Amino acid sequence: MLDINIILSKTNNNIIGVNNKLLFRIKDDLLFFKNITSSTDDKQNIVIMGYNTWDSIPNQNRPLKDRINIILTNKNKDKIKEQDNVYIFNNLSDLFRWLIQNKIMYNKIFAIGGEQIYNQLLINYRYFVNKIYITDINIDYDIKDIILSKFDNNLEDFSFNEIENLHINNECKMYNYEKDIYEDVDISYIFSLGIKNKNNKEESQYLNLLKDIINENNIKQSRNSEVYSKFGVRMEFNLLNGFPLLTTKKMPWKTILRELLWFINGKTDNKLLNDKKVHIWDLNSTKEFLESRNLDYEIEGDLGPIYGFQWRHFGAEYIDCDSEYINKGIDQLQYVINEIKNNPTSRRIIMSSWNPIDIPKMALPPCHVMVQFNVEPPFIDAQLYQRSGDMFLGVPFNISSYAFLLSIIGNICNYIPRKLVHIIGDAHIYKDHLDAVNLQLERTPLIFPTLEISDIGDINNINEDMFKIKTTTECGRGIPLCHKKPDNDIHLLAALIKSDGSFDVIFNGPMVLAWEIRQNTPKSTGIYFASMGPLLRTAETVPMELRLTAVSNL
Repeated sequence: MLDINIILSKTNNNIIGVNNKLLFRIKDDLLFFKNITSSTDDKQNIVIMGYNTWDSIPNQNRPLKDRINIILTNKNKDKIKEQDNVYIFNNLSDLFRWLIQNKIMYNKIFAIGGEQIYNQLLINYRYFVNKIYITDINIDYDIKDIILSKFDNNLEDFSFNEIENLHINNECKMYNYEKDIYEDVDISYIFSLGIKNKNNKEESQYLNLLKDIINENNIKQSRNSEVYSKFGVRMEFNLLNGFPLLTTKKMPWKTILRELLWFINGKTDNKLLNDKKVHIWDLNSTKEFLESRNLDYEIEGDLGPIYGFQWRHFGAEYIDCDSEYINKGIDQLQYVINEIKNNPTSRRIIMSSWNPIDIPKMALPPCHVMVQFNVEPPFIDAQLYQRSGDMFLGVPFNISSYAFLLSIIGNICNYIPRKLVHIIGDAHIYKDHLDAVNLQLERTPLIFPTLEISDIGDINNINEDMFKIKTTTECGRGIPLCHKKPDNDIHLLAALIKSDGSFDVIFNGPMVLAWEIRQNTPKSTGIYFASMGPLLRTAETVPMELRLTAVSNL
């Protein structure tokens, strides 16, 4: 995922520039800009700007030093001198694809102006915007017959916190365009930092669907037992908000990934999953179960021509799980990849697991039967149709599995994974699971983690070491708290998520207790941290009645 930071200065009435130039020249503000955007390690930061912003930089200062300068323009390319650390793109879509392909060469990304760049990011690409650094200048500014650049966006997706009052009634220079001179003015201003709100509305969507299914009280007799059932439901997950690995229940993401890679490799032998400590299919691979399906495969664990076989060898004659099927049948997965690369506007980029001829040969008829892909550069979307879904056990796996698949195909084809639309025919909850579902409904969703994938290249060379699931806030040796002393009713729950999906609770209690043992000096953003050792010791002193309940099964 791309994380883009916006940095700007604005007046009370949101003016950010005059005649495509800086409105104010505040020494400390310029220093703040330089310190924030300049590179701090072996990788350089990126600054994105429109042509007018580039043109407003004094000749002796451009390109901005120690930064990769990116200019967005399709009319003024010939006016920009070719030089190191300067790249030109026609539009944001082209830039995003380049950023994805070259992510190893840069550190942070900053959009520095002007008006059109800010508006495009905040209107069309809101979920790419990670933070907004704003210098709020306490003055109303308006001049008739002068071109004013204005920042006028709804920032409801961002929460703003005062960092510090750096200057009150600070002397600075304001350009007087009527007299064409600089004059001294008294302006009070303040730096503020906007951090994107991370409310997990998408997992709440799933939880609300669980409630709806139960409340409708439509009880059916299934082949196993009675279920609460609802026909025709829809969920949508935006992968720009994070990877949809549910947080209100334990989700073994490596198990999900290993099963998906097993599908991708066209395999149907359950023993291969068992070797990876994956036991999803064990009950459906026993000799007794297969005999109940009138299947008599000689190899124990042979599941017949299920998902992986249909994805890679659709139409080939299935013999057994050990037979060789190279160049037999239709490789639907490779077809999807080829179409996305060569014919991205096609409405026929579809992969199906439902093959009526082969269903009698399968241990189970496929539940998730078809997935369709849609390309809108620089994004790629997927829509999954699932004929039947166990909402408590199976569907959370299916959500993450197809989010993995979408991310894999996006990685190979150089598109950003965006929407996963999940449509389910019969969405059901087993009555036997009702107590567990009600317990899950008591929990508050946390922020989705992020997925990192190495460059895959070829779908046939994929392996699980290419994938990492990371929490959205990496605490390192400390836990970020806030800018100022929290209210007494603010709770802190900090957990260390391990690679296998399990976690250890670091702190569960009132944030004021963590605030009292914080580090004395805040970070450059103004946020205080609590060191891990003292935090763990403090956590042991929190009375049980002040801790969140039901955390152990998170």
